[in-house]
Amino acid sequence: MGAFERDNFGDLLYAELARAVARERFDLVLATPVAADMRHDLGVELLAAGATLRDAGATGIWVVGGEVGATSQEYVYKTRFGEAALAALLRMPPERAHERMAEAMGGVLYAAPYIPRPSALTSTENASLALTSVGLAGVRTISDERMREVADTLREASYIGVRDPRSSGVLDALDIEHELAPDFAHTISQRYTPAPASDEYILVQLPQAAIEAHGAEAWRRAIVDLADAARTEVRLFLAGTAPGHDSVDGVTALAADCRQRGAHVTVSSARAVYPRIDEIAGARLWVGGSLHGRIVAESYGVPRVSLRKSKVDAYAEYWDPMMPYGLDPAGVADAAREALRSSSGRERPGAHGVAASESIERAVEALQAPAVRRLGGRRNPEKTRRKGRVHVSEEIPGVPAERSAALRRYGLDAHPGSMGSLGVAQEFRWEGPTRTNRAAFAGACRFGAFSYAADGGFWATDVGRYCSIGASAHVGHFSHPMSWLSTNPFQYQRSFRIATSPEFAFHEEYTQYLPTARNNQLASDVTRARTAIGNDVWMGFGVQVMPGVTIGDGAVLAAGAVVTKDVEPYTIVGGVPAKVIGRRFADDIVAELLDLAWWKFAPWQLEGVEFSDIRAAISGVRALRDRGEQEYAPQEFSLKGSTVTPV
Repeated sequence: MGAFERDNFGDLLYAELARAVARERFDLVLATPVAADMRHDLGVELLAAGATLRDAGATGIWVVGGEVGATSQEYVYKTRFGEAALAALLRMPPERAHERMAEAMGGVLYAAPYIPRPSALTSTENASLALTSVGLAGVRTISDERMREVADTLREASYIGVRDPRSSGVLDALDIEHELAPDFAHTISQRYTPAPASDEYILVQLPQAAIEAHGAEAWRRAIVDLADAARTEVRLFLAGTAPGHDSVDGVTALAADCRQRGAHVTVSSARAVYPRIDEIAGARLWVGGSLHGRIVAESYGVPRVSLRKSKVDAYAEYWDPMMPYGLDPAGVADAAREALRSSSGRERPGAHGVAASESIERAVEALQAPAVRRLGGRRNPEKTRRKGRVHVSEEIPGVPAERSAALRRYGLDAHPGSMGSLGVAQEFRWEGPTRTNRAAFAGACRFGAFSYAADGGFWATDVGRYCSIGASAHVGHFSHPMSWLSTNPFQYQRSFRIATSPEFAFHEEYTQYLPTARNNQLASDVTRARTAIGNDVWMGFGVQVMPGVTIGDGAVLAAGAVVTKDVEPYTIVGGVPAKVIGRRFADDIVAELLDLAWWKFAPWQLEGVEFSDIRAAISGVRALRDRGEQEYAPQEFSLKGSTVTPV
């Protein structure tokens, strides 16, 4: 199930990827809210989901990608039949309009047209529902009544994978189990080898909305400047001609205008999914407003610059922050130069592909398993989402010493005197063995295998493998919005409370006050920025890492450093604020280490490697990979409160 009924690169790419996953695993029928003839783009006629599910049923319903949470029936109708048809529908008497809408959607109307609710039909009441790479942030903008209906639908899902932190925040507020994972499209580089490019070009995609917002003249200047700076062809790319997307006429006219100014500007002829992928993968640089243009560029290691668009900005900020985003015409040329300069050695192509594939595998497991409905419409802590050696949750004893011993069975070494339930608020995940000792965690953290911390605190932080974290380190701790009336959390943090007794003069007024849920959500982008610590990172005593910072693999943070900016792999930093002191190795060695990703092996697998000689060590790990040694992949667990659950 998806928005496959329109010419939009991302949605058509989802359809192709879904078919690739389903091949030899289960029968897949592509469906949309309204039937559509997509033989030209996908080779099939798409069925109306409502009628198909009512008449034929299904064992599983897979919703693949898109901003599906707030999409209305009226929007789907307009997209399929045009604005004039929607206007005519809205002029009809309400009963007739309802009949016409139901007729268009196969006789079944869902609160969220792209998310069929299994319990709505007897033919699907036992079907599993899984959602992958969906955007649900828009749910907070719809009416309360419809929000309740959409939330109840989501609570019937066996698996939900969202692609951006705002969507995750909405589901957290609704207490709906989910996973934040990279977009499905990141897996494309694992499934498809692009045709080699025959010439050099920069690919630019301009949504019609961006042209209208800034004017064709502003974009003409930006493209001419880009062509002059790069001294190469600029090729204008169409990511889709669905309503609200790109305009063939607008792009063609813009290219002609640029050529009149002497710039080498052409219009791409790629229209099908794979030719579009070929063109993105072969480009010297991607510039555009398409989310999936950026994701495919990342998958094949193409430098990229994104135009201002809230959906793209939110995704890039979380998953791809090292390349420019949020640009208007005036900033494009400078951002392009920055992207081209900074791309060398900065990332491995397709870095998010593995995590995206794992998310899809969990969705497929959910689709192929019997449907599990949420108990009372809420999270079910007994639910296990991934196969492994352990299949059931366990309640950890309340006595500290017994609790510590119980957790060691799952590979977590924690001091029995840790605060609360090991100092864990929300959810803590780990892959064993890992040692947290006396450290406290909040805001959903994760520790990789063979890493350890002496004590300190971590907020919304992901720590990789083999990290050595000294005493009194504080990482990612709560930030405050500085553009609000106050920086104090009384404005937005509902859990914030200074303890008072009933005898205090204003006890009743103070304890009854609560910030609004809206303010809590608005502040989340500032207060809940995630911090990422790579693999093989050494933090000295008393290091502070500010929220939202990314520390690259192999980096060293000197004792007492206050790290306010991202740190490149294998870089040594120190001071207040931290500045670069040096590099652990030469660039060629760093590149080899990042390519090898030696930390994916366990210590016993690395036995025999000459650790003290870096070049000999690289050769040893290379030999390990060449002989096909399987990477260490332990079962992952989560701790919430006092319950350990396999992930």
